[in-house]
Amino acid sequence: MGSDVKDRQIGQTVRSKIGAKEEYDETPDKIAMPKTEYSPMKIAPREKETTGEARERAKWQHNYGHLKTLLKTDPVFKILRPKFIGPLDKPISIPPPGTNKVDEINLILQMLDDMGVCPNAFHGDELLSCSLEQLKNAANEFVEIMIMLVGKANTPEDMIGTPSDSLRKHPAGSPHYASEDSESESDGSISIRRMSLRPSGGTF
Repeated sequence: MGSDVKDRQIGQTVRSKIGAKEEYDETPDKIAMPKTEYSPMKIAPREKETTGEARERAKWQHNYGHLKTLLKTDPVFKILRPKFIGPLDKPISIPPPGTNKVDEINLILQMLDDMGVCPNAFHGDELLSCSLEQLKNAANEFVEIMIMLVGKANTPEDMIGTPSDSLRKHPAGSPHYASEDSESESDGSISIRRMSLRPSGGTF
């Protein structure tokens, strides 16, 4: 009698374990697993430019193209072979024109330095072989393009209304400039070794 009760208890225990296993085995099939959808990352669309912004950007790129052409084709800048070492975000200061080649060369180099443009190595004699007209034209065109790109810096002359800054805009050969004859005479009296740049024949 006692053995029958014991057998029944064992049977119930076994069946309960089997039932639990069956329930455990069936559980994964009954659970609804969450579905994960993989979609490519969506990038926020770029804000559309206004008509005015697009026009200004196109104008800037157009003027920048003129600057690159000037630096590659102008006889003076072909000697200097300048490179940009920084962004063009500073208004240009317009210096008064020089009265001779040495002054004009110094002014060109100073403008390049102020605008973050670095010339490559060159010989001073190469620049001095350029005419005064070529040097002035190079400076004038550079100034005009830079004004369109970054604007003109305010100067004391602008504040008091002195027209000295307009001298740079006059073409070579005007009364504001020395004539070619007087320039050739002054060149003979200028010692290259007294240049504020480097001695004659030296590499800049």
